[in-house]
Amino acid sequence: MTHKPNSNKKRILPISSMKGLTPVLKCMLASILLSCLLPASSLYGQKIAVKSNLLYDLTTTFNIGGEIRCDDTHTLSLSVNYNPWNFGGNKKMKKLAIIGASYLQEPLIEKAKSMGIETHVFAWAAGDVGEKSADYFYPISIVEKDEILKRCREIGIDGICTIASDLAVITVNYVANNMGLTANSIACTEKSTNKHLMRAAFEKNGDPSPKSILVSSIDDLEGIELNYPIIVKPIDRSGSRGITKLQDSSGLVEAIEDAKAQGFEKEALVEEFATGQEYSIECVSWKGKHHFLAMTHKFTTGAPHFIETGHMEPAPISQEQLEQVKKVVFHALDSLEITYGASHTELKIAKDGTIALIEIGGRMGGDFIGSNLVQ
Repeated sequence: MTHKPNSNKKRILPISSMKGLTPVLKCMLASILLSCLLPASSLYGQKIAVKSNLLYDLTTTFNIGGEIRCDDTHTLSLSVNYNPWNFGGNKKMKKLAIIGASYLQEPLIEKAKSMGIETHVFAWAAGDVGEKSADYFYPISIVEKDEILKRCREIGIDGICTIASDLAVITVNYVANNMGLTANSIACTEKSTNKHLMRAAFEKNGDPSPKSILVSSIDDLEGIELNYPIIVKPIDRSGSRGITKLQDSSGLVEAIEDAKAQGFEKEALVEEFATGQEYSIECVSWKGKHHFLAMTHKFTTGAPHFIETGHMEPAPISQEQLEQVKKVVFHALDSLEITYGASHTELKIAKDGTIALIEIGGRMGGDFIGSNLVQ
């Protein structure tokens, strides 16, 4: 007696054995089947739900998630995202995290998008232009580096950067180092964002830099003879914030307190005043090799606060002087251990050609220098 198979019985073919289907289609079909089968199982009181994010689907990131009810007020949500699609040149769409959303970051956002890079912008919600122009915006303060790291891991970013902000550089390098992405070291970050540590590195390595004294109050200067004029500045701010030039001791207490108020560490530097014309130098470094991009002649309001008012690029200096500037800047970049990415150096050149380093940021310059003047 022969047994005939039941023609009404449905046969379920494992996804893995479906010939002719790509792994991507198998994954999609598997999740569709899972979405269909789970609601039909014995689940009571909506204890488990299967869900998908349509916004991710629209950006070609296939996803599926589940949500489990723990009690009447709490649920546990888990999701898996996968972007299998290739976009020209057999490359997946890259994801770039940008720290900051102000007008300073806008050229970076627009440039990345024009290159087909997905932009993920982090900043405190303040109605800035980058909040709207970014592909994805996250209202997280740029100083919340652990929260930003958590989100970047969830997103699966390919890179992270910023423009003009020393404060943002701290988060950029922290996230990148923890995710194994290309970045400068934490030691480099400390020396390139703290002006006291920067001066110490310059002094240790023989870089031409004004002498400075770290102070918390006027009491730290007791017994110390200062050679006026001097500059008082915060140890951790950029954009000429909190800078005051003094010709004598009158106003010194106020200048120190103003610098501390503008900074985050609540300390100030009292420095020798370097004379000469001010310039900025833009470079890009890769694996410790530095590449000169441009030198800019700066115009400022002068004393007491030196707010920048204009720039001329390229700076009108001789080739011989330019080569000397490159030599000084490249050596200083090594002193700060700047190995990767953009850098912005500010220095002065006296009438006799003497160069004095003012400061170096391990990021692009602000005031449209890096985004517009340097091409």
